[in-house]
Amino acid sequence: MTLINPIKLVKSNFQKNSHVGRFFNLPMRISMFIIIFSSLIYKADAQIVNAQRSGFALITTEHVVDINFGSGSTFYSAVWPIFKKYLGASNFQTGLGVTWPTSQRQPTDPEAIAEPPAEFEIGYAPIVKLKERTLTKVRVFILAGQSNMQGQGTIIDPEGDPGDLIDIIENDTNGDWAEVGQPNNWTTLDNVYLYYEADGGTIKEKVTVGHGANSNSIGPELMFAHQMDAFYEDPVLIIKTAWGGKSLGEDFRPPSAEGTTGPYYNQMIQIIQNVTQNLSTEFPDIGTSQFELTGFAWFQGWNDGDPNKDFGDEYESNLYHLVNDVRNDLGVVQLPFVVTSSGHGGNTQTPDTWVQRIQNIISVAQENVACDDETYGGYVGFVDTKPFYLERSVSPFKGIHHFHNNALTFLNIGKSMGNEMIRAINETAFCADPCMDEPSAPEVVSIGNRVWNDLNRDGINDPDEPGIPGVSVLAWGDSDGDGVPDGGAGGGIKITDEEGYYRFEGLSPGNYLVFVWSVNNWNEGEPLHGFVSTNAFVANANNDVDNDNNGSGNPFTDINSGIITLTVDGEPLDGFDPYDCNFNFDAAGNNTIDFGFYDPNAALSVENFNENNILIFPNPVQNEITIKNNFNLYQVKIIDAVGRLYKTISPTQETDTINTSSLPQGVYLLVFMDDTNNALKYNKIIKL
Repeated sequence: MTLINPIKLVKSNFQKNSHVGRFFNLPMRISMFIIIFSSLIYKADAQIVNAQRSGFALITTEHVVDINFGSGSTFYSAVWPIFKKYLGASNFQTGLGVTWPTSQRQPTDPEAIAEPPAEFEIGYAPIVKLKERTLTKVRVFILAGQSNMQGQGTIIDPEGDPGDLIDIIENDTNGDWAEVGQPNNWTTLDNVYLYYEADGGTIKEKVTVGHGANSNSIGPELMFAHQMDAFYEDPVLIIKTAWGGKSLGEDFRPPSAEGTTGPYYNQMIQIIQNVTQNLSTEFPDIGTSQFELTGFAWFQGWNDGDPNKDFGDEYESNLYHLVNDVRNDLGVVQLPFVVTSSGHGGNTQTPDTWVQRIQNIISVAQENVACDDETYGGYVGFVDTKPFYLERSVSPFKGIHHFHNNALTFLNIGKSMGNEMIRAINETAFCADPCMDEPSAPEVVSIGNRVWNDLNRDGINDPDEPGIPGVSVLAWGDSDGDGVPDGGAGGGIKITDEEGYYRFEGLSPGNYLVFVWSVNNWNEGEPLHGFVSTNAFVANANNDVDNDNNGSGNPFTDINSGIITLTVDGEPLDGFDPYDCNFNFDAAGNNTIDFGFYDPNAALSVENFNENNILIFPNPVQNEITIKNNFNLYQVKIIDAVGRLYKTISPTQETDTINTSSLPQGVYLLVFMDDTNNALKYNKIIKL
């Protein structure tokens, strides 16, 4: 089936994996209308809420207490409804109260330098380094699989064999696992919670040592939790849905694969629904019932290697179905996903037929799916566990199916899963390195980053602020560091790409100045016509801080950065720019030199008001969009992807229909204005 991507949201490999199109044929649009209309009629306690998914703003949805599904709330989405099985208004469900975020203009904390989750925006923007102060919500991660996901790393081996957790910590001379704590004083993470229906009872508590398959074991959840705790300020909930001895071919069999849906697949989805829809009851200490399904990790495969069954031959197909079905049933189309391989036996050949099938069929299938970068575009990651396999001689028990219960193996697997999940969240979980054929030359440095539309004029490239394409940028050398360009030395002229990025390569180490110069930028019809340099100029362009404004100068003249000193191995690796051959993680490249501009005639502020007053549908839109509000709006502005005003509408009644048939395909911003020219609300729409 061909999947249609209505617009270019991010890089081309993301385009190829969009699931929008299949939901928008005529019967589906009719069904969608019926569903939304019915939900408005039957709602018992409806309120408009901002639809949220990590990093990408889409629509507003209805929050409905649904009598058809008992207690709890269901979110009805006008953009990503799950039509797979539920076409009637009376039995339609999205599967979960999953939310996609509308960008909220919250103040940033200039002291909170961190690595937050990726934010999708109009076009595409780099990951922000300044964590935003947002409304608290729980980041929910699912760890699913069989016994190794349950956790088989031994904490205390009664016979004193090496490889238990006590042994690993006592011999951790480098402090690699210091965050785990010490025996009899294990670290408990105050901000990360675990839900796990274990054999000995349901665990609902903060993550610490002893949450594996039994109280004397650890699993991937331990270090995964530590990685997420370091990454997020929001509370984190890990829901572990893992059962020993279960196959993907039968027990977890996805619904879209031929045959009977596996009972443990259904149970997994049900547990996720029950927990997330009852957060305030299950985890009252968290203090919020608002959540976001942020990621899913899969660690399973042993039972599908059974030589007496043919599950291995269909494992790759079943795993593709699993990724897609989990995303559909949880209502998160681009849910970040990490596949952890069955690395039993490591890279050593074995005469064991079962292990041979694991090594030659199952692990290969896992890598094929997770490394399908063209399909998944960086949202699906792969962890190879073969390097973490340790032999029986340095492990507590004999059991290759459980990695000999070696605690170090499970520490490494959990940490790698966490790191790969962060890459998937940031859309950088690629297996293939597109730059392998373009190695960096020695003693050569580079400089670059972004020119962006600073909509709120604060000097920070916020997640919902787009880049400006077509801008001419000039780099000059400044050998004596006096702030005056040297004649004849520099990187020439570069033009920002469609997402606002530029890069100068092949430079010699030394001092440089970067200019957004006056040529081909300010005149009518040129990319910065009418724009001025933004506020909050950061003079120290050499501070290695991304997403701040490094440009200053008088309006409509050369806007220049401060002095940037480039060295071969001293440049920042954590700028988290888009991962491709132009923006690689290179110690000789500084990708933090940004220039913000704004249109002084555009609306500035976002006033506090009750967002329940405005309803927008449908979204995505084709020929017309309807706006309902219980007060008279002064104006509605439609702004294109680079921040230019496309159309202004003056609503005349509480329900207005806007003709959008002439809009080119793409992402647009609806700005709702009051009569003092203040923006009351921003909403992104997708034009198909």
